This record gives sequence, structure tokens and C-alpha cells, in this order.
Amino acid sequence: MTSGKNIKKMIGTDVGNKWGNKANNKPLLEYNLQFLGVKYIGLIMERLNIILIHISIYLNIIQTEVVGLEENLHHIIIKEDDYNMDFLLDIVIPKDEIKKIDLEEQLVEWDGMLFSQEPARFISKNLVFEKLTNLKYYSDILGKNLDEQKYSAFIYKGNELSELEFLANNFQGDFIRNSLLIFLKKIVRLSSFYLFLLREDEKIKERYEIENEEEFCKILQESLSWIKPKDIVISKK
Repeated sequence: MTSGKNIKKMIGTDVGNKWGNKANNKPLLEYNLQFLGVKYIGLIMERLNIILIHISIYLNIIQTEVVGLEENLHHIIIKEDDYNMDFLLDIVIPKDEIKKIDLEEQLVEWDGMLFSQEPARFISKNLVFEKLTNLKYYSDILGKNLDEQKYSAFIYKGNELSELEFLANNFQGDFIRNSLLIFLKKIVRLSSFYLFLLREDEKIKERYEIENEEEFCKILQESLSWIKPKDIVISKK
């Protein structure tokens, strides 16, 4: 016959073993629950992102069907860096009229003396240009020789061209207030000039001769269009 002490000991031992096993398994159980919870949340977020993408595509399809593709492009918000066409801007102007457009060479000082940079850099307020000494590239495009004793060529090196392009396609009212455009309008007042606006590896498709700033701004804005971009040369009539 089993004594009460032994019964108590047996019960206590069994219970202790059971609770001990549960205590030992508790961290593993919590880990499993956490893992399953994270995995489940991840699946939910993945499916939610897919649903949002489908909704976005569907709404754009509806808008395209209602107002047309070209009109729809004007309503989709596009970041400047995501839709930049990488235009290049060069100007060729008479050497003796450089100061008329407030373009000055940026010299460097060494040992108390001033030197030109290589290539030579010219600035007008916050706008930066690099000077080219060989005009053959532009002569080939124009189909006529440009006197290197008379003309100088400058390549624009700043970010304002990207801003001007963005404004031409989104905020046309701010287009005319762009600092680069304000500068470029000055070359219209010179006795002669050539402005080259082109994308890399593209050939000139349009040539314009203008008489005033209004014509100049209109042609420049149309050429920067994302829908129908144009590689152009503008010169004075």
C-alpha cells in the first residue's frame, strides 16, 4: 500500500516534470509564434503592395481612355530626375561681345598670380560654362566655317537646364523666370549668335532664325517638350 507521502511525492514529481517541460518549451513556443507572426505580416504587406500597383495601373488606364494619352501625360506627376532628357546646351557668340552678356572668366590664383583653368571656365552669377577652342564641330553642323578669331564657343555645365526642361513641361508660368533662360535671352541682343540644344548622339533636326526674345523663348520651350523633344539650332536673322 502506498503511503500518503509517496503519493504526494509521485504527484509532485509528475506535476513538476510536466510544468518543467512546459517551462523549458516556452521560449521555443514564443519564437515559433513570433516567426509565424512576422511571416504572416510579410505576406499581407506583399499582397497589399500588389493590390495598390493594380489599382494605380487601373486608374491610369481609365484616365487614358477618358482624356486621351497625351492629356493623361500632363496629369501624371513625374519627378524631374526620373524624366530628364539629358539635353546639352552650347552657345557660340562673338568674342568682342562676351562682356555684353555678363560672362566673365573664372581665374585661379597661384603664388600671387592669376591663371586660366583648363578648360577655361566662365561664369555669370551662378551659371557655369566651359570654353571650347575648336569650332570645327559647330562648323560641320552649320555647314559653314566659323572664324575662330571672331567667335567663341561655350558649353553649359550647370543643373539649371534640367530645371528649365522641367518647368517647360509642368509649370510654364515659371519657365520665363528661370535663371538660365534670363541669361540666354541676353544673347538675342548680340549682333549674332548660335545656340545648339541637342541630346547626346542626336542630330540637329530643326533650324530657326529669330528676331526677338519672344520667338526665342517659344522655340526653346517647344524644343524641351517631353512628348516631342527637338534637337535644334537657333540663330539671329
